[in-house]
Amino acid sequence: MKKVIFGIAAIALGVLVVIRIESVNKNITYPEIKEYGMQEEAPIGDNIFMEDYEKMDGYSVTAEEVELLTYDEFLEKFQYDEEAQGQLYEKDDMVYPEMVYNVKVKIKNNNKEDDPDKGIDFQNYVVYGEDFQLQISAQLYAVANPDMESGQMSFRLRPETEMEFYLPFYFSPSRKIESLQIEEVLNSKLYLPISLYPEQRQIVLEN
Repeated sequence: MKKVIFGIAAIALGVLVVIRIESVNKNITYPEIKEYGMQEEAPIGDNIFMEDYEKMDGYSVTAEEVELLTYDEFLEKFQYDEEAQGQLYEKDDMVYPEMVYNVKVKIKNNNKEDDPDKGIDFQNYVVYGEDFQLQISAQLYAVANPDMESGQMSFRLRPETEMEFYLPFYFSPSRKIESLQIEEVLNSKLYLPISLYPEQRQIVLEN
């Protein structure tokens, strides 16, 4: 008799948990997604990534071109000599960037008046596919954008000015854990989010 009672109680508890989960999920508000194409100016608007203090209104992002490079090709493109200027990575580093998905973007400040609280932070930027995500390499960013002091990723532009940047996202096909193959990247639809909430605005990248 006790087993029957415990069984009924367990079933009832399970039903309550399911009902609770469904209730919570119904109350979740998912951000609306707005997409832009390559060469299309994407205004950030009054949106943020994670924090309320982020202020990017008036700024816009345009993805101008993308290219997939090996690590050595990337260094050659930006004329960086590791022997003369210093080695960036060891071959056995966990974050050694075997392949670089390099995105050239144009950032524009369309505001007419200067606001020291407004700006961009590339540390929030990722490229994602259906089941993977690429991060920016801080070391390669510094190489590709020498005008940014110490590879600074957080900045603001003067009103009504624009500037081009290279964003080097990386992956390593030979990594033993969570490896990502070149074919997966080339054959996937890739996105570059420029905000996440309340509206997720993102650029569709074309290989």
